Formats: sequence, structure tokens, C-alpha cells
Amino acid sequence: MTTISEPLLNIHLSMEKTAAREGSGFHVELHPPENVRVARENVRGASFTKAVTTPLPQPKLVVTSPTALRLIQDPAPNDNATLSDDAKKALTNLIAGTGPIEGLAHCYAGHQFGHFSGQLGDGAAILLGGTGKWEAQLKGAGLTAFSRTADGRKVLRSTLREFLASEHMHALSIPTTRAGGST
Repeated sequence: MTTISEPLLNIHLSMEKTAAREGSGFHVELHPPENVRVARENVRGASFTKAVTTPLPQPKLVVTSPTALRLIQDPAPNDNATLSDDAKKALTNLIAGTGPIEGLAHCYAGHQFGHFSGQLGDGAAILLGGTGKWEAQLKGAGLTAFSRTADGRKVLRSTLREFLASEHMHALSIPTTRAGGST
């Protein structure tokens, strides 16, 4: 069980339900120095690789979903609650990956542009852990072993579009991924 300690946030995440265990699912730990790009790695014999968030300078909280946060936060925030300045700062830092925070990137294979691409993987997502049936991850949190030539970030407009679409699907009772917020 991992606890992410931020002022006024109490989020408990566990890696126990994932296939990744020290020595049997991890590959490499990335701690890229500032302004150094990490080349794509060919990960062999592992489903996950360790990844560390790359903090954003001066992150700003753009949007939150209290109902999505309720799924992983204890105690759960009230839908109509206004976050205090300290809680808003803590949530902003968590969603932005300020820390840095260690997590995992998932290795997978698949097709792109009509052809089998071989190894792909989470190039811009870092899995923090899970709670119950939910997994918590940061998208656009920085480089992973699967980032290829990109920087591991996501563009705000597509992030907001994905956030709004998932919230709309949830409101229509269509099972979907959920986002706690975006910076």
C-alpha cells in the first residue's frame, strides 16, 4: 500500500493488484536530468517499467471532477465543496506530478497506421497504483521508456476534450475512464 501524502489529500494506492512486482515486472528506473531527452528503449521480458514524473514549472489547476476524485480519495470530497487554497495547491501538485512521483509505465504491442508496430507502451502515462477496481495514473506527466521522440506531455486542448467526453459519458451512465482533473 502506497500513501501519497499531500496536505488535505489522503490517497491510498496499491500496486498489489498489478502484475508488476520488484524483480518480476519492473525493467528500469528513469531519472532523466533536466534538459536531457531519454531515448526510446526496447523493453524485453517485462510488462512494466519504472517511471518518474517530470514536474511542471508553476502548474495551474484547470478543471477537476469531484465525483472522479471520490473514487480514490479518502475521505471523499463533496461534489459541491469548494477546495481550500491549501487543498487546491496539493491537488494541483499531485495532478501535475510535482514531486517527483515514482510510478510505472505499461509495455504493450499493437498496430499503428495499418501496420504492426511491435513494442509500443505508455509514452505519456504513469501508473501510480490502484484502489479497489480503479487504477490511478497521470497522463502527460513526463518521459517514460516508451516516449519515443516526444516529451511525454499532452496538449491542453486534447486533454480537455478527453476530460469533457469522459464526464459526459459518465453522466449518461456509460462505463468509461475518469479524470480527476487537469493542469
